Formats: sequence, C-alpha cells, structure tokens
Amino acid sequence: MDCNDFDPQLCIVQLTDFHFGEELQSNYQKRVDDILETIKNSIKSGTVLLLVTGDVARTGKGSEYQSAAMFFDYLIEQLNQPEYQLKVYILPGNHDLQGPCKSIECFSGVQYDLDLENMASFFEFANKYDNRFVFGQPGPIVFEVEGTKVSVSGFNSAPLSTLDGDDKGFHVLRNPERALLDNTPDSGLHIFASHHGPEWFCDNERLSLEKMLASCFDFAFTGHEHMGQSRCVGGLSGESCVVVRGGTYSLNDDDQSTYKMLLIRFGELGSYEFAEKVFSWGSSAQVHARIDEDRSCRRYIKSKTYFSPQPDFVNELFKSEGNSNDSFKDSFVFPSLKEEIATGTKDGELKINDQKVITDIHSFMELLVDAKTLEIHSDIRAGKSSLLKAIYRESLAMGYSPLLLTPEYSTGSITRTLSTIIEDQYGDTRDAAELFRRIPREKVLLLVDDFDSLKRKNKKSDVIKSMLEIAGNIVLITDISFPFELDETVEVDFRHLLICPWTKNKRDELIQKRCKGTELSVGQIDELISIVDKAVHSHFQLFDMTPPFINQYIDFYIYESGASLMKGDLPFTSIMNTNVKRRMRNAVSDDENQLIDELADAVITVLKKLALKVHSNRTTVFSSMTFSEVANNYLSEYGIPVSPKKIMDASVQSGVLVVKDNGYEYSFASRSLYAYFVAQAIDFELDEDADKGESYVLRLLDELDFSINEEILVLLEGTRFIPWLTQKLVEKASDAVNGSDVIFSKGKTYECLSGLEGLKIAPPSQEGAGAIRSVTDEMEQRNCEAIERVSYSGVYEYDVPETRNAFQSAIIALKYVAIAGRCLNRQQVKLKESFKAIVRGQIYCATGAALNLLLEAIDDSFGEMVEAVAGQFDSPDEAKPKIRKLLSMVALSGCIGQLDTVASNACGPLSVLGFSKIIDESDFYSLFMLALYLRSNSEKEFCNVAKKSIKTAREHAAWPFIVAIMVLSAEYIVEHPHMSKSVRHSLIDTVFNGDQKVKARLLKTTQA
Repeated sequence: MDCNDFDPQLCIVQLTDFHFGEELQSNYQKRVDDILETIKNSIKSGTVLLLVTGDVARTGKGSEYQSAAMFFDYLIEQLNQPEYQLKVYILPGNHDLQGPCKSIECFSGVQYDLDLENMASFFEFANKYDNRFVFGQPGPIVFEVEGTKVSVSGFNSAPLSTLDGDDKGFHVLRNPERALLDNTPDSGLHIFASHHGPEWFCDNERLSLEKMLASCFDFAFTGHEHMGQSRCVGGLSGESCVVVRGGTYSLNDDDQSTYKMLLIRFGELGSYEFAEKVFSWGSSAQVHARIDEDRSCRRYIKSKTYFSPQPDFVNELFKSEGNSNDSFKDSFVFPSLKEEIATGTKDGELKINDQKVITDIHSFMELLVDAKTLEIHSDIRAGKSSLLKAIYRESLAMGYSPLLLTPEYSTGSITRTLSTIIEDQYGDTRDAAELFRRIPREKVLLLVDDFDSLKRKNKKSDVIKSMLEIAGNIVLITDISFPFELDETVEVDFRHLLICPWTKNKRDELIQKRCKGTELSVGQIDELISIVDKAVHSHFQLFDMTPPFINQYIDFYIYESGASLMKGDLPFTSIMNTNVKRRMRNAVSDDENQLIDELADAVITVLKKLALKVHSNRTTVFSSMTFSEVANNYLSEYGIPVSPKKIMDASVQSGVLVVKDNGYEYSFASRSLYAYFVAQAIDFELDEDADKGESYVLRLLDELDFSINEEILVLLEGTRFIPWLTQKLVEKASDAVNGSDVIFSKGKTYECLSGLEGLKIAPPSQEGAGAIRSVTDEMEQRNCEAIERVSYSGVYEYDVPETRNAFQSAIIALKYVAIAGRCLNRQQVKLKESFKAIVRGQIYCATGAALNLLLEAIDDSFGEMVEAVAGQFDSPDEAKPKIRKLLSMVALSGCIGQLDTVASNACGPLSVLGFSKIIDESDFYSLFMLALYLRSNSEKEFCNVAKKSIKTAREHAAWPFIVAIMVLSAEYIVEHPHMSKSVRHSLIDTVFNGDQKVKARLLKTTQA
C-alpha cells in the first residue's frame, strides 16, 4: 500500500533526543518552517500530535530548557493552524535527569525518588505545555479523530539512569499496581510512549511491558538509542504492537538530525491504514529530505479480547508445518476468493448468478461480519489450511475468541465436539469453561477445517444451526461446494467462496514475499519470476496453480544446493522426485514397525507400475481390485513384508491418489502426478528392458495428440536414453513438416501478414507493464477455468487423426521440437558436441518450417476470414483495412507464441551458445536467437541482435520482421524491470525510435 493511496486524518510527528544546550542554533526557525511544510504536504486537515520522547536537555539544567522553550514556542506557534487540531505530549529522558549517578554501583535504596527530585527543571518545562506529572509520571491524553478515540499513555523511564550507561536492565515500572491504561477509553487507538524501550527494563518488568504492549497498545514510541528502525512486539496469538524508535533531532549537529512522521487514516470495523516516513535535515540544502521508503501497512485497532486461547495451542498451530508464527506471517499471501452469489436452487444444486472477487484479508473479514457462515472450497492442496490460519490470526487481532475444529476432534455430536475443543484450546478447568461461556456469542468465531470429513449424525443444515448456537460466525473449509438442503434460517446468511487458481499476480506476490530476506538479489527474483512464468506458459498442464506447488519450486532455488537460476528453466522431474518422496515419508512415518525409506520406496514403485498399466489402457481411473493386484504382485515378487492395504492407504494419505465417490475406484490426484508416475515407470522400463521401454516411448510420440503424452515426455528429461529420444523427436518433427521451406526464407511474404505495413509498437510504460500483467493473469484464469471444465480423466477421449492437414502438421511438429529442445537443454554435459550440433540444426530448421506451414495454412483462408469479419460491420469496405491489420497481428502473435514455446524449452546457457554458432543470415535466424536470448535473460546479446536486426529490417521495409522485433523487445522490457538503464535506453532508442514522445515518456517512468 502506498501512503499516497489514502488521505490521512492523524499525523504523529515524533521528535526525540534533542540534547539542547545553553545556546540555540540560529537556523531553528528555518527547520520549524520546513517541518510545517512537510506536515502540510502530508495531511490536508485533521489532528497533529507532537510527540516528544525524551532527552530534551543535555544535562537537565534550567538554562538548557530556556533554549528548548524558544524552539518549542516557535514550533507550537507555527503548528497552531486553523486546519489542524494540535496535541502536544512531552516525556523526559535520561539526559533530563540533573546529576545522575555515575554507575549502578552508586545507587541508594531511595535512588528512584532522588532522581525524580533532580528532574524539577524538566517538570517545570513540561507544565508550560500543559503536560502534567503526578508522582513523576505523566497523565494520559485522550482525543477524538473523526469518531475514533485516540489515547496516549506515557511513562517516565528516566529515573535510575547513569552517566556510564550501565543501567540497561535496571529500569522499573514504578507503582506496578497503576495500570498504564487507567483513565483511557476501552476502545480506540492506544499509543504508548517512553524514552527507554522495553529492553532497558529489568527482566520481569520487561516481559510484563512487552506483553502489555502486544495485548493493549497499537503503537509504542521510544527514543534513547538514536536508532530509527521500527519493529513489532507481539506473541503467537497474532497480537502485536508497532514499536517506532526515533533517531535524534540535534540542533547542534546537522548530520545527526532526523525525525519521524506517522500518517494514519481510520476505516471501517476498527481498521486503519498507516504510513511511516523518516526525514533528515540536510545542511547544504537547508531542508528536510526523505531518507527511507514508505513503510506502510493496514491493521486493526486492538479490541478487547474476552478470552484468548492458550499460548501452547496457538504455538502448536503455527508450528504444525515446521513454521514459527513469524515465518507464516512473512510467507503467507492471501489468495483471490471468488464469491459465488446464488439466486436459488435447481434440482438441489445452487444456481450461480453473479461473482465477486475478494483479494485481501480485510475485505474477507468485512464480508464475515455481514454473513453468519462462509463456506470456502477448492480442489485439493489449494492452501485452504493456511488460509484458515491467516483468518485465525486476523480474528485474534480483531478481538474474537476463535475455535478451530478439525476432523480429529469430531465425535458425531456437535455439542460434545465443541466442548472438547474449548477444553483443549482454552483450558480444561472449570474457570476456563465459565470464562468462555461468558464471551458474547458474536465474538466467538468457529473455523472448521475439512467440513466434509466431520463425523455427523444430522444433515448439514442442522449441524450448522447447532454451531451457530455457540459461535456468532462460522468459516467452513470444504473440498467441493456442497449442494444444500438448507432451510431459510441458514441459507439467508450463507455465502459460498471459491479459492481461485494462483495465477500471475498472486504467484508473483508469493515469490517476492518468499524471497524477501534471502540472498537473492532483486534481479534474481525477477529472473525467478520469469522462469516460473515460462514454466507455466510452456507446460500449463504440468503446473498446478496452488501455493504448495509454487512453493516447492521457490524452495528449490532458495534452499537446494546446486540449484542455479542460470539453467533458465524449472527441473520438473528433480523437484517432483523430492516432493513425492517427502509426501510418502510423511504418510508412512506413523508406522513404527517399518523402515520409513524402504516403505516409502515400495509405495512409489507400486504407483509407477500402476500408472503404466493404467496409461497402457488409455484410462485414468482404476479399481481397488486392480490396485490390490498390482501391489500384491510387486510385494510378492520382491519379498517385501507389507500388505497391499498399507500401500493403498499410504497412497491416499500422501495425497498422491484420491478415492472416487463410489468408494472403490481411484485416480491420481492431479494430471501432473499422473504424468510423473507414468514417466518414471517408462524410465524404469528403459533401464530394465530397452526394447520394451522404447516401445512405450514410440507410442507416446505417435500419439502426441493426447496432450498428456507431451507432459510425460517432458518428465522423461532425466533418462539416460535422452540421445535416442531427442533424435526420434527431431525425426518426427522433420517428417511432420515434410520438406517445408523455413519461414521468411528468400524474402518470402504472406498475405496473412500484409496488414502489418506501417504498424508501430510503442515500448510499454510502467502502467502498460502493469496492464500486461493483469491481462496475463486474466488469461491464466481463463485457461484454468477451461481445464476445470475438462477433467484430466478425459485426456484420452480424442481420436488421433490418420492424416493431418498443414495446420495440424505444423502444430504437432512444434510440439516435437519443443520437447527435443528441452531434452537437449537438460542433458548438455551428457551429449557429444557433434550430436548436439546436428540436433540444434534440426530443431532450428523444423521450427522455421513449421511456422512457414502455419502461415501458409492461414493464408489459404485469410481472404475469407477478412470478408467474414468485415461483413459484420455497416461499412465493410471501410472496415477491411483495420480488420486485415488486426488479423495480421493475431497471425504474427501466434507465430511468436509458438517460437517462444520452443525457445523456452531450449534456452539453457550452453544450449543458447550452441545455437549462436549456426551460420545463417536470414531474418528468421535473428528472430530465433532473439527469442532464445529473451528466455535466457541474456541482456547484452538480446540488445545487440535487436539493434542490428531492426536496422536491416527497416532497410528492406520488412514489416512483419520489424513488428516481430518490436514485440519481442517490448516483452523483454516488461519481464526485466531491473535491467540496466544503459541497455534499456539503448534498446528503446534503437528499436522504438519511430515514436519519440512515447520513448521519452517511457524513459522518464523507468528512471522514476
């Protein structure tokens, strides 16, 4: 969130550690004037809180406060503007204590009271600005900002300070019976202020203060350490306090003069947005300059939590996946939720009439307040449990007392189940039960994980009504949105939400958040995003749009030794090997009588044999009898003392297999898992019986029209039979194109590209790049929806054509060369250069020939398409030029997309170096290398080829070539936002020099 995105209502200016001497620097009025100017630029009208957190004076002498008074008199005079409501709160620091002890060894038994007496000059100074101290402690102030109450509770931590500074760990909360929140409202924003931070207090009181900050205060302002880093103090329950640590605002040393500003705007349901800024005085410019980036956030004002869950339970909840609470918070990204608004039911099914998308936790909680029950559903492994944890955290911050219900708790009786949960999560004592009973029902939130698996005796609507007797709101997590037999009392307040696939926008957010704090540079994070995008677009069927699937690829590059971004692609097989092995180990780890690794390997081997058997039958579903038979044969043959049932149970518990609704049929949980196990089985067969293994591969090649076979071939990238497989792939590609010319060879032109003449492509601005990402995200969403409509169980429901037309031949050839390119790329160090040179030439020629076939096929019907589209307009003749241009752009985009797929699979560093050795001066060769350099992130090489090629293309007025270079260059700029400025400017200046205004605007935005 950018602080410019909201109009603040409260501005807090923190000034601290002045150390005023007896003389005041002459430029103090200029400083004050500039502070006022900054405030005016930050908040138009509202409340300004001037918060001073100690060390006003240098030694606590009365003469030093005379200098301070001159500064503050002028500051407050200037801040007393009609558009602002000014509040002033001043606290003392250790330097405001006159004559402190030299060290803690000199402390007397009444040292605290003696130190208070030695602060008389400060108290006199503070009283001048209506700051009253009772027994040495400041009273709170309370004011209202646009209907929200704000309180500031201060603490005088100066007593027990020493000259040597050895007082750390000795400060105390005097009169512990006095609560810091006395005389402050129960609701509203609570601010704590003190010169010393919690770490300066003695151990017991430090823990007490940190707990109080976390549970009761929204912000804490401190000084003393001359450090400007802010942090959070909080516990596992999700409660936290933002601790703002000020620097030092010296009027004697221009290089040590900074102050902080917090801008706050209040929202609905107790939410607020805030942005933090830091300013430093510049001695040469004589103005305050920003020295940081905006630190901004959206939070909730702490509500009174009636009864919090036991810390041990919360701790265990957030450690259940090996994460601490902080790591969960730092890595979790809220998914996009699509609200399915039903207008009624038909044949027991909900009729969906409208859809609304929720993209953040705050909008979700607002919806939760409106609806009593929210049902969230999605396919397996979509991050539902993590989402539930995030809701749990947020509910605690909003003052709810949450209950978490999982299938392990269920007993068949919802009343008995909820009683068990309360005992487990809030305490099994009579007092705990009574305290929970007293919580208002609207402050109890019931979170139900895997509602489908709960034991129940009654119908779902009755179960929900029983839950609503204890909880004011319910969140249900389900695998499938269930058809309801609800009565009106439940259905009227029931909402359905679908977890959307993790497409471009959310995927990028997850990658950036996971990589934050790692050793990866900004450029490497961009590269990782590009690699994942490439994997998604090149192998959409293999890439599950779920957080666990995305995270396993992120983990590979962050944690795996030897993983390198330089490879330029995702090693699907290596990562899936690790993932499957881990899942199997977890599934069998409860069996104390077995060696975990051996049992996990046995399950994996059975699944390989089962996958191959199912694939040979061209089906994806198999019976429990078939499963048991395959398992029994393997276990008997290899003498493994495990029952088939144990193998079957582990396969389901690991999430690799799912049981169909009929209870006796199985299938692999996802298309990618099915393809993986088939590929692993074929690889095993190649090692055991080469002829038999090759027969399986040849069938894959012959039936590549089944898209699942393409994915299986991709997952065979690690086999030692790669040379043979690669050769077969390029032979198949050459046969498919059947001697076709290479695209653009000998200046060949195409009617379907004739509309490109004179077309200009502008370089994308920052806004344009954002729009492209949004369009990419939307297209991925549509692809996911299309895949959902066609279940992978129907992957074999297609008749392989006996003969193919030119268009079909081109597409199948491009599939062959794409897989061949990936095989070549993944096995560079295992293939001889002579073999690689031949294959590279075949891939290049077959790609160009396939694209030529593609355009020739479009040419055959291009005129008819133009006529057909133009006929839809009132003035067909006037529309034809624009239609030709549009259809030409579509045709060229299709070719570039196919070329990009080939390049994405063959873009490893050694592979690209090999392709660059091909001697060819044709236009297509330049485009081919540009696509490779784009996908291999070869910045300098891409720019050099683009500049050279665009010059040649313009000399010959080769408009399809010109436009293609512009499109690829624009794509490079969009995908590499952190490319070097010199290369970017050079690329823009050469490739896009036809539009100077657009170029100037882009350069300006990229510099910003």
